[in-house]
Amino acid sequence: ITSSIFFHDFSDKFGYSRKVADIADYLRFQRDAVDAWQAAGLPVHIHSHDTFLENPKQVSHDLFTAMSLTWKDEYLDPKNRQSTVRTFSALQVRSKVTKAYSGRGQNYKGFMGEAANTLQGLVD
Repeated sequence: ITSSIFFHDFSDKFGYSRKVADIADYLRFQRDAVDAWQAAGLPVHIHSHDTFLENPKQVSHDLFTAMSLTWKDEYLDPKNRQSTVRTFSALQVRSKVTKAYSGRGQNYKGFMGEAANTLQGLVD
């Protein structure tokens, strides 16, 4: 996630996207928020992107069910996505689900300095 955020040119609305250490801090903040919400008893659905890549239809169905929404397999068809997308993976959401980009960030771990330890702590 970190390398994807870092290598995309985003507006100043994503100020933390300019430095790896800032991205790590932002992701840690998100993790801390989720932990606090769960500790307060709020239900938070944790999404595993790797699991999604293995079985996108089932994982999507389960996510929609958890949110009391109706799932349709056609949601995964890129030709049905015509709306504006403001996300770190704007180009990817216009394509079919693929494992092609998964794990590529590991190639940059050696360049992340101390932020690599922070990021590793978020996934352990």
